[in-house]
Amino acid sequence: WGGFLLFSWPLQILYIALSIIGVYCFVASLSSGGYSLVAAWSGSYLLGAAILVALLFLSILIHELAHALTVKHYGREVREAGPMIYFGFPGFFVDTTDIWMEGKRARLAVSWSGPYSGLVLAGMASIAITIWPGAVLNGILFRFAFLTYLLVFLNLNPLLKLDGYYLLMDWLEIPMLREKSLAFLRTGLPAKLRQLGRQPGDKMPARRWLRGLGGFSREEWIFTLFGLLSALWTLYAVYLGISFWQSRLAAAAGDLFVAQESALDYLLTVLVILVSAAFLLLMVSYPLRLLVGILRGAAQRGVFANAWLLAVLMLALAALLALVSFLLPGTVAGAALGFAALLASLFLAGRNAVSYAGSRFVPVSAMLGLAALAWLADGFLSLLREGAFSPSAGWVVADSLHLLALLALCAAACTLLVGAGFRPLWTGVWVFAALGLIAGAGLAAYQWANLSHPVNLGRLALLAQVLLPALGLGLLAPSLLAFLRTASSPAWAALALVFGWLVSAALLDLSRVPAYLLLACTLALHSLALSQVRFRSEGRTVAIDLDDMRRLQRAFTWTMEGVLGQVREIAGERQARQVAEAFTRYARASQWPVELALGEGALEHVTDATPVLTGLVERGETYAAALNLLLDLVTHALGT
Repeated sequence: WGGFLLFSWPLQILYIALSIIGVYCFVASLSSGGYSLVAAWSGSYLLGAAILVALLFLSILIHELAHALTVKHYGREVREAGPMIYFGFPGFFVDTTDIWMEGKRARLAVSWSGPYSGLVLAGMASIAITIWPGAVLNGILFRFAFLTYLLVFLNLNPLLKLDGYYLLMDWLEIPMLREKSLAFLRTGLPAKLRQLGRQPGDKMPARRWLRGLGGFSREEWIFTLFGLLSALWTLYAVYLGISFWQSRLAAAAGDLFVAQESALDYLLTVLVILVSAAFLLLMVSYPLRLLVGILRGAAQRGVFANAWLLAVLMLALAALLALVSFLLPGTVAGAALGFAALLASLFLAGRNAVSYAGSRFVPVSAMLGLAALAWLADGFLSLLREGAFSPSAGWVVADSLHLLALLALCAAACTLLVGAGFRPLWTGVWVFAALGLIAGAGLAAYQWANLSHPVNLGRLALLAQVLLPALGLGLLAPSLLAFLRTASSPAWAALALVFGWLVSAALLDLSRVPAYLLLACTLALHSLALSQVRFRSEGRTVAIDLDDMRRLQRAFTWTMEGVLGQVREIAGERQARQVAEAFTRYARASQWPVELALGEGALEHVTDATPVLTGLVERGETYAAALNLLLDLVTHALGT
């Protein structure tokens, strides 16, 4: 009944004008800062939240009605409609599958009608705000325009299976575009690039690459460009979200934290945080899946087999993230990055405690996790006090939490040192620690000389922030030597960088976010250290012409050498040598004709002097007892 008028040419021209002018008016209203997103005109945040929810449902309902009207306009049926839940967000849906029987133009029109209706209606609301700036309903109109533009932005995201994705898929006429693009980026594109690099041909590599890229099919180019544009879209979405948070939402969130008067207000605050987190996960879900797929493919190709190469890549990524957070305006980007790094550190610390259960690495992981937890508590207290995640220098509780984190890091370095097998070198160890303490004391004295304020607890805490990391670095230095040729050596090198950055941050008043990122790298590298340990089989050839006695002897020798080699890769050469010496002492006391040693070049060597005439059963019993002893010694030294 008159619905065809909505699709007439005069109204189409009006829609275009409203969409363009409305965006300009909304940006002007948003920049003015005259309207609140969460507080109603009465000042009630609960009422403001209720209005937001109602407007959200209204905007979604209009969006879906636009799809339905467009389907009917082309003479097709809407078979079903109703409420739904998508990625945790409530909403409505309209079954538009009948439009697939029409041509490309009709399918594109149906997909575009939803976001387009949002642009038109939000534009009308924004224009009304501009024309009548003192109207009573302007606050509601502003919220409606904001939510509608947000839904338009979300729906046009080609990474999600929403209108923007279906628009692109119908326009290109490639079904399952995202799945095919993801599969090509994971396997097809790397294979083609490797093939181009191996092709013989011109002396000019650039010409060969251009000729090879020209051989890409239409779909392969689309898949490649879709992946690149998706990455750019994601970066832009993240940048836009951060900028908007800094300009408007940070103040609103701060108001929520300081204006609680009842349990409902606290519930509203938690709800706002959960909805924001869900929206963030919705935006980054596809890029994260793509990144995980790329990393899995690289791991299967052995790219991460080299622990030091993996460490360099992780540290480079941490440096890049820290640099980006520094370049972005405001403090929200760095705060979010630090918060994510500390949460990752807590998760990895718990995972490492399980993976290294029973070993001396468990208290190290526990201390590193405690440091991350203390820094998280510091950040949350700062968030509650200031409405922003930032260090709270000068606040007694915050200083205490930071000092607790530093003490936990020093305890981790000390625990690592005690079990590193440095008994013959305790004098050298204390020299290293003393040098670190002396260096820290010198830096602290320099800072003390530059303090013009009276001495109090806060000033002493600032001095401790220099002394403790320097002491921790001194305690960690001997362990770096002990674990130099082990799979976990990159992890402890990253921990040394944590201490180094903390000293610099205290002296130069720098952000602690890079230290949080380095702590996450430390725990991640230590978690991956177990996967880097391999049972060595180089130089071992299997002979099929041996008798049962020789096969048993060879299997025993290889097993003993392999276990000792794994101990060396995990705990270091000194710890492996101590295990070998302890085994030999026990074996001699038990009068077993078996000895274990770590020879020159850290090569494992088993001496088996079992008499040739010893029977197979008796020899097997001796070997079984020896293996049990070795496993007991390894468990005592490293844990289960």
